Amino acid sequence: YLFFYQAMVHQQSGTVTRIVSGCSKSEEKELAQQHYEQITTQMSDQFLLHFAPEFGRNAVPGVSYQKTKYWNKPFGMKHWMEHKMGYRMMDDDTTFPNDNPQYDNDIIVLVDPDMLFQRPFVNDFSKTPDHV
Repeated sequence: YLFFYQAMVHQQSGTVTRIVSGCSKSEEKELAQQHYEQITTQMSDQFLLHFAPEFGRNAVPGVSYQKTKYWNKPFGMKHWMEHKMGYRMMDDDTTFPNDNPQYDNDIIVLVDPDMLFQRPFVNDFSKTPDHV
């Protein structure tokens, strides 16, 4: 909630999406309802949820979950890019050809939910000090 709140306070443009991995269908339904009631209706309809499968647990037979639990972040991001934006990872894992070019000029910022920002992310890469 704090990250969405910070995005609202700093008037972040564009969408802000939380990627949630590993929920059951009932957990997804409950979280989506909470998100709608507490975030969408109170802060912004540009603050979204994306549900991705669990990628860490039982990912590699015989390998401890403690070693694979962090796989949810990169593979959750990949899942979001494929399902929301239409990007497809090629078999050689090198390219993401896009079937939906409307997102080709978008900028993606991957941030942990415990991080806060002090001003909005913008696509102005000049040396102006008030831009992140």
